[in-house]
Amino acid sequence: MRGRIRALDEDLEAGRLDLFYAVYARFQQRRAERLRAALAWLEAYPEGFEPNGDQSLETDPDKLERPRDEAGLRALWRKLVLNDVLNLKLADTPEPELVDTLRKRYRNQLKRLEETNADDVFEFAMAALTHAYDPHTDYFPPREAENFDIHMSLSLEGIGALLQREDDYVKVVRLIPGGPAERSRLLRPADRIVGVGQGEDGEIVNVEGWRLDDVVDLIRGPKGTVVRLNILPADSNDPARVRTIVITRDTVRLEEQAAHKELIEQRVGDTVYRIGLITLPSFYVDQEAAFLGDPNYRSSARDVARLIRELEDEGMDALIIDLRNNGGGSLEEVRVITGYFIPKGPVVQVRGSGEKPRVLNDTRPGTLWDGPLAVLVNRLSASASEIFAAAIQDWGRGVVLGERTFGKGTVQTLDRLGDGRIKYTQAMFYRVNGDSTQLRGVEPDIVFPSLFDHDDIGESALPEALPWDRIAPVIEAPPRAHRVLVEYLRGRQTERAATDPDFVYLRAQAELLAPAARRHGSAPERSQAPRPAARVRTRPARAGQPLAPEPRPRAAAGLRRAGSLAAGRRHPVPRGRVDRRGRRRPRRLAAARTAALDRAAALRARSSRDAIPPTTRAEQRLGGDLE
Repeated sequence: MRGRIRALDEDLEAGRLDLFYAVYARFQQRRAERLRAALAWLEAYPEGFEPNGDQSLETDPDKLERPRDEAGLRALWRKLVLNDVLNLKLADTPEPELVDTLRKRYRNQLKRLEETNADDVFEFAMAALTHAYDPHTDYFPPREAENFDIHMSLSLEGIGALLQREDDYVKVVRLIPGGPAERSRLLRPADRIVGVGQGEDGEIVNVEGWRLDDVVDLIRGPKGTVVRLNILPADSNDPARVRTIVITRDTVRLEEQAAHKELIEQRVGDTVYRIGLITLPSFYVDQEAAFLGDPNYRSSARDVARLIRELEDEGMDALIIDLRNNGGGSLEEVRVITGYFIPKGPVVQVRGSGEKPRVLNDTRPGTLWDGPLAVLVNRLSASASEIFAAAIQDWGRGVVLGERTFGKGTVQTLDRLGDGRIKYTQAMFYRVNGDSTQLRGVEPDIVFPSLFDHDDIGESALPEALPWDRIAPVIEAPPRAHRVLVEYLRGRQTERAATDPDFVYLRAQAELLAPAARRHGSAPERSQAPRPAARVRTRPARAGQPLAPEPRPRAAAGLRRAGSLAAGRRHPVPRGRVDRRGRRRPRRLAAARTAALDRAAALRARSSRDAIPPTTRAEQRLGGDLE
């Protein structure tokens, strides 16, 4: 084994990737064989798909016994197809539709497999190599490097349309507000792009059946240039109805990914409090514009400062910074934003390998907001979000609410290569109290029920993650008065959450999802998928579970139990606060927000903007804090 590793090292140093390409070619061959076999088995459906009580499927790859020969391999493939069939049956999919759904799924997977090119294999190889060091060291090919820049600057040059591949077409999902496509009024959601041409008279290339990223490359382009699109309207499949539109590319601002605010009025007794809410999706900054001296460059620090001033002008009494699902960003941005809330002093410590810790300080005297402050976090709050939450906690400046954060305590640097970029971990950051956030994250002062499985989501679930450690503190513990206040608030929250309808519902959902996660192989209790006959027998009990949590919040809200699902929908549990005009305002609790974000994430995973996939691989991997 050591000899093989040494040979692989020598090949990599010499730039030889023959082994990687050979391994992927074999993988591609086996994957294609499996999909073609699955399609052949579906032709005989339902013959051969009868539930067999003696069969089971191991869902944990680490426990899976590898097939010894081709017969064992085909037996495993057949179980996987049977598992797909049973899942659709349990979802009440009609028999004719069941076969069509799986046939379409397998054909699409086969088509995507056949579209893989040498650049993709190179990216896979470099990802495998860089991830051997730690989860956040990574290689960005040119396309992804450009996407990363757009994610950080929140701007792009293109037409401003969210695109998605559907069968052989590239479909418009939605238009970016204020973008060239929306302003033109020539393109609509659900329209399909079948051809792309450059300039006023360039040849229009047919793009039916193309990879989405290749179509994106044709549509994006410099500001002021023209792109011509052949469009098949959403309501037609008739090629005769294809029309050509002309759009001039421009700068598109991704405002939905920027910091934004809201003022919430909350009545307590006879007093109405105005609570400012700033939602910060990431710690972004247009580094290139800042480097070039653009006085109007975009940054999260600038946006947050502006929003705080606007909320103060509106009579804000208290402020909430919402960092849920914020995966990080610029280390400098979080240093500046933290300084808005603390007096002059240390924000975070950074230590490279074999180096002494250096302290990043807030050098700006005074604060931008010195009133009541709360920070909302969840399991997907990572990196720079953890720096901010930890600093607010260590200074005793505010209260951190939510659930334990991701646990990413490493700092990365991004360097340009001849073809793409390399992002590598060069240091770890530490709280000003000396603790690392690596693996352990930030524990909130007041804990909310979590819908995330912390064993499957977080730094501790990633391979090759660096260990936790600590260094000397650079700040004293928070004042005793603050610690007493936190204990008081924690007690009040515990009392309220015991009867509050939203928290009762959220806890019930968490209890419901916990066994579901284990059924689907989540750690730590990975197990075999239930045998086919058992899955069919237990289906009625599982089918009733989604409704089980509902009686508890209804009772907590003083309502009778709904006699049926329809009755429950006609008389739902009233969730939300009542403002001074008697109108209900929706609560900003994790249940509804998490569900919405999960749906958005599912859409982003399948989609691409004309100049950037909304969630890049860098963002999905919590690319983190860059210096």
